[in-house]
Amino acid sequence: MKSDYSRIEERKERERERTERAIEERNQSFCIFLNHLSSTIQNKEIYTRLQVGVMDVETLECKLA
Repeated sequence: MKSDYSRIEERKERERERTERAIEERNQSFCIFLNHLSSTIQNKEIYTRLQVGVMDVETLECKLA
């Protein structure tokens, strides 16, 4: 039979592992969000430069920048 102390320590360890997994999942979700945001911003910048004629449509290189 396990002591109360052992059960408490096991519960703490399970809670710690669950917390670590939750943090890792949140960090992964946040990284996905940041990558999406970054590509959205880059796409908007390219679109804006194409609109004002600063970027070459064929090569997507800046003409004046």
